[in-house]
Amino acid sequence: MATTSTAPPLVLDHDELKLKACEHQVGGHMNKDDTPSSFLDDQGRFYKPYQSGARAAREVAFYNAIFFPETKILVPYPRPFEGSSEASTSVVDMGTAPKQEDVQGLLPFIPKFYGIVEVKGSNYIVMEDLCTQYKKPCVIDCKLGFTTVYEWAEEKYKVKNTEKDATTTQSAVGFRISGLQVYQNQNGSMYKTDRQWGKTLTKETISSAFELFANNGNLQPADVYSGALPQLRKLVQWAERQTSLQFFQASVLLMYEGEAKTAADAKVRVAFVDFAHTFQSPRGVRDDNLLSALNSLISIIEKVSEQKAA
Repeated sequence: MATTSTAPPLVLDHDELKLKACEHQVGGHMNKDDTPSSFLDDQGRFYKPYQSGARAAREVAFYNAIFFPETKILVPYPRPFEGSSEASTSVVDMGTAPKQEDVQGLLPFIPKFYGIVEVKGSNYIVMEDLCTQYKKPCVIDCKLGFTTVYEWAEEKYKVKNTEKDATTTQSAVGFRISGLQVYQNQNGSMYKTDRQWGKTLTKETISSAFELFANNGNLQPADVYSGALPQLRKLVQWAERQTSLQFFQASVLLMYEGEAKTAADAKVRVAFVDFAHTFQSPRGVRDDNLLSALNSLISIIEKVSEQKAA
């Protein structure tokens, strides 16, 4: 397999783009002071920092494979080579695209992809802003998988993530909460957790995160999750069939309008994001780690919704 390279990013002017910090970013890589590291423009686009090493290359390769399947797929080889796939910035042509039936089932859940740009010397992955329809976006980020460790990762990554999986709810319930924000109509403020908050949750207390998220002062959890559950079940149906891709540390986002007074006004949306650790399925089988995590998430949300409706 011959190595190849990607085209240089388009250079854009920060002021012309009218970029502003993405205040509804609740998970992912934040600045050290917990402020967002991503940006929004006034055209409904989201600018995600292009991470160093192989991670961003994998994420871009994933979006290219989904939205531009006629182009050559560029991804870091999903096996150790030259010491470490994580440390290397090389990419190789994997040669095969995801099956079209797998792609079509995924499209309703992922943001549109617009490419890579350079702004003030930094590179960004540009995609659809999933919250552009909301005035007061409520968002919860659920990092999926009973394990976030893949067998071909470098040893340092394995050690770090094995410990993280064990000391959070990851290995116990199949996901952890990376962050959430919910608008509180009673006082007109946005409540937002910091990056450490989700790490304090346990198997016994994680349901409280979904109770908190669905309470904007007007709605009951059933109002929010009656919109989310059908979408989550559709995502499960896709995960049961697809055999092209294997996902580690991908997230499900649940979103709704914080000013909503009724279930219909909430405009609940479920999205699937974060593909820096996504690979072509090595054996061409379904991703049971992802599937089991989604089913666990649904089970917990169903219980929260039923309890509050009773």
